[in-house]
Amino acid sequence: MVRKFNFGSPPFKDCGKVLYIGASFDTRILDLLDCKTFILIDPSPNSHGMGYNDKNFISILLQKLFEKGYILKNNELLFRLKKNSKLKVCLNFTNGEKTLKYYINTLFPKDVSKKLKQDIADVDTLYIKGFHPSQVIINYIKSSVSIIISKGDMLLPSDEYDLEENGPNIIDYMYQNPGSHFIKSITMFNLHNYRQQKFKTINEAELWRQKYYSKNNTFGKSKKKYKRPSSYILKLARKYGIKITIKRNGKRVYKSSKLIKKNILKKIILKKKKLK
Repeated sequence: MVRKFNFGSPPFKDCGKVLYIGASFDTRILDLLDCKTFILIDPSPNSHGMGYNDKNFISILLQKLFEKGYILKNNELLFRLKKNSKLKVCLNFTNGEKTLKYYINTLFPKDVSKKLKQDIADVDTLYIKGFHPSQVIINYIKSSVSIIISKGDMLLPSDEYDLEENGPNIIDYMYQNPGSHFIKSITMFNLHNYRQQKFKTINEAELWRQKYYSKNNTFGKSKKKYKRPSSYILKLARKYGIKITIKRNGKRVYKSSKLIKKNILKKIILKKKKLK
């Protein structure tokens, strides 16, 4: 069953604590999920040569979160980060009763600290978009989680190269353990129209995603619109017995006005030759 929501209200309201690994500047999650606590993790700006390596990363992040109503609590960390931008710290933000913890310069699971372990232990929702975190995450989260996945993500198991480089990720785990107690539900979500669809297994989700994109994929294809010719051309076509439609891709569509005129001229010339 596909559910659609108004763009004014958050589509996910039953979340308590959400974890988003590889968040970067993506603050749309704050509009999508109505929950009390957000845990965001990213290797930016300087951790291990990964992530978004920009000197202005922190200032852009602060601005984006401020626009969403989140204000930084531990301002003293900014002074420390100016001296050393490679510090692995947690920036704490508040927005009324809501809290947001952003772990910067943190590569998961290599840089998992005791504080981070405590923060993600009682997470009830895992948001996946773009980056698929390591399956090690199941060792840190104590209860079962609802997994929300962006519809644009390919949900295929890792190949041999990826497994050697990074090890199995959470998608691999879901393929290997379809009935796992760790997974409460799997939801595919469309960021453009706020539609969501729930699945029991990751195989079902990937098959549905492939079918959806094979039907709706218009990349590289130009949709031609066939306009109805003018009433004057249609009258002439009837007069001279010219067909006004043609079959294309199994559908009957109107011929172009140019082609109908060409056929009419041919008919007129043939009639004149017969009269002679």
